[in-house]
Amino acid sequence: MNQNIIKYFNDNKKKYSREILIAELEKAGYKKEEIAEAAIFIYEPPAPPRERKMSLWNDLRAQKVYIKTSEKIIDFLSGFFLGGFVVWTIVWFIQLIIGVYIMLFSPIIYILALIYFFKRRKYIFYGLLAELLIPIAGFLFFILIF
Repeated sequence: MNQNIIKYFNDNKKKYSREILIAELEKAGYKKEEIAEAAIFIYEPPAPPRERKMSLWNDLRAQKVYIKTSEKIIDFLSGFFLGGFVVWTIVWFIQLIIGVYIMLFSPIIYILALIYFFKRRKYIFYGLLAELLIPIAGFLFFILIF
């Protein structure tokens, strides 16, 4: 795109009509294709951004910016109560499909879920981590007392 044409359009678009500017540029010897390309760039507004449907998956894919405390609490509780259930359900389905006992690989899937949510939804990550650490802490507490 010819920067001289764009500058000419920007400098004169408030003073003269589009057609007059195009005619003057053609008289000056610029190619019609360059003029048309610059005119479209200057005068045509860019297409408005498409609105994405907000679904659960799109919401989980995007990094969350927390505004309210209630959003943090909801994500933490979701991670604590639903996160482990979802991860273990995925492990169970994989076990059904493959037909092999893969519970040895379930910590890997859980760790992958932790990494995924650490990057995108911190409070779901905290809920998953709390769900993992509370039973371990309870077990250690039970061993130390008895």
